[in-house]
Amino acid sequence: MYIKKPGRLRWNYLDPSVEDIYVNRDDVKVYVPEHKQVLVGKLTQMAASKAPLELLLGAAKLEESFDIEPTPGKGRGVGGIRLLTLLPKSREGEAGRSLQRIVLEVFPKTYFIRTLSLHEVSGNVSNFEFSSLQPNTGLGDSLFDLKLPPGVEVVKAPVFSAPQ
Repeated sequence: MYIKKPGRLRWNYLDPSVEDIYVNRDDVKVYVPEHKQVLVGKLTQMAASKAPLELLLGAAKLEESFDIEPTPGKGRGVGGIRLLTLLPKSREGEAGRSLQRIVLEVFPKTYFIRTLSLHEVSGNVSNFEFSSLQPNTGLGDSLFDLKLPPGVEVVKAPVFSAPQ
C-alpha cells in the first residue's frame, strides 16, 4: 500500500487474488487483471463510510466522529501498548449505520498503525496488518496512475443509495 497526501492511495492485493486499487481523492479504480476489467467510481459512493476519504485527505478528526477508549479486556499490542477502540458517536451518520467499532494497535516507537480491525454491524470483520512502513519517501505521482493494458473493459461502479 502506498499513500500520498492529499488523497492518493494505491493498494496492491496479492492474495487470495491479484487486485489493484487506485484512489485519487474521491475517484476510485479497482483493476482485476484476471477479469480484464477495471471498476471506476466514487469512493464516497462505494465505501460504507466517508472515513477512508477523510483520512486520505488529512481531514479526519477522529474525536468528532468516534469515542476513543482502551479496548476492553487485557488486549495489548507489541511493546505492551493497550489496543484502542473507536466507537461511532452517532448511529445516524454513515459510519454508525455500517460500522460497529474499529480496533487499532500502534507501533510503540512511532505510533504508526500496526493492525486495524473493522467490525461491521453485519458481523463482518476486516483485519489489516501493516509492516515495513516507510514515511516520507517522496513517492512520485505516476505511481498512483493506473496504466491499463489493451483489451481491459472499463465498468462504472453501481451507485447504491444509503439505507434509510
